[in-house]
Amino acid sequence: RGRSLLSAPLLPAAGRMRTEVGRIGFVELESGAGGSVHERRVRATSYLPASFEQETAEAPPLPPAEHVDPDAEEDADPAAQVTSLLKPVCATMAIVIYLLQTLDSRQQPASGFSSLMVYSEKKTDTAGAIAEGVLVNGLVMVGMLFGVTTALMLLYRFRCYVLIYSWLLFSVGSLLFLFGDFVSQGLLDAYGVSPGAEVFLLLHGALGVFAVAGAVLVFWADLGCARCAGDLPLLRQAYLVLISALIAWSATKLPEWTTWGLLGAVALWDLVAVLSPHGPLKVLVET
Repeated sequence: RGRSLLSAPLLPAAGRMRTEVGRIGFVELESGAGGSVHERRVRATSYLPASFEQETAEAPPLPPAEHVDPDAEEDADPAAQVTSLLKPVCATMAIVIYLLQTLDSRQQPASGFSSLMVYSEKKTDTAGAIAEGVLVNGLVMVGMLFGVTTALMLLYRFRCYVLIYSWLLFSVGSLLFLFGDFVSQGLLDAYGVSPGAEVFLLLHGALGVFAVAGAVLVFWADLGCARCAGDLPLLRQAYLVLISALIAWSATKLPEWTTWGLLGAVALWDLVAVLSPHGPLKVLVET
């Protein structure tokens, strides 16, 4: 009967092995020096937990169970990745379309990029003049991007993190405040609202708080705020979508050929900065 449960060669030369048999108790197999196996059935008065005990040889511990991160499974799902990309893109497009349909471009101030343009495109200009002006504007934009990226790379290499975050916070905050001011004035004019002095001051105060809060939330985790106040992914993503929509709306106020020229120049600059052996963006990533 003992060999039906556990064969004799598997037992030690002289030892004892126990295995549970339901609520009855357990069966103890004992091997003698000559290789004979003796079975002794012990009855238990209460339920014994499942155990498998060998006194002469201890079994190795089981490896710890692997922790499965649900976010990692979501990241590995291609459908979830596509959905996570489409949601902010669709939200940005919806905001831009609303602003374009609501705000009258003839009554709105010029785009924030207009002050950076050397050439101002006019409908009466010839094709050669437009092409030359667009080329000049593209070179100016690429030069500015080269200077900003190189400065950022040098600051990062020399570990000037305070200057980097101060610069980024100021850029995001000023963008939200200035572009938000343009949009808020346009919406008030579009809906026929003429605020008084008190409402005007209150509106700009609210815009200031909105801009400061947005600048902090965009860099919430980098500033170490997530450790004490928790992460705020939805608010941060909402601010990023709003920033993208404001920049896209401001770019639509540029002349047509100037817009296409700037997009082409920026795309070429990104390729050179990332793929070239000594490109600033490539050096910044590899530093």
